[in-house]
Amino acid sequence: MNLILLTASYPYIQGTEASFLNIEVEYLAKTFDRVVVVPEIRKERMPLNHPGIEVDTSYADVFASKGILDLTWLSLSSHILSLGVRESDFPRFSPTAWRRLIAFTGKAELIRRWAVGWMQRQNLDPKDCLFYSYWLDHAAAGLGMVKQQFPGLTLISRAHGYDI
Repeated sequence: MNLILLTASYPYIQGTEASFLNIEVEYLAKTFDRVVVVPEIRKERMPLNHPGIEVDTSYADVFASKGILDLTWLSLSSHILSLGVRESDFPRFSPTAWRRLIAFTGKAELIRRWAVGWMQRQNLDPKDCLFYSYWLDHAAAGLGMVKQQFPGLTLISRAHGYDI
């Protein structure tokens, strides 16, 4: 089974992800046939090196190339934008709420498109993939949309303090 781990910046050192994931990826490498770490942000420094762990920065490259207008267009093409707006407690007159919703849905749509294309380029059977989102954020939402397209796909997301 292939494990694809989506992170904010791991294995590039930033924030607290490394303190948690350094130990976890060693276990994951022993448990899965293939472990691919996919960071959203790539730093210029070399990433941590773990035997048996691949690092794929193709999503970080795509994410870095997108500006706010690109994310806005992606957001407008995503069905989850209308779901957010229809929430009864969505503050419709708050510019901050609209910016956050558009950024969230744009990033989720970007993840969805990347994941579908990545599985196709890797020639992977979705039933042989477990996508693991380290944060319960736009990545988890985007992967949820991928699962709608590929019901056999397995998804896991971790929820931390502010996620809950």
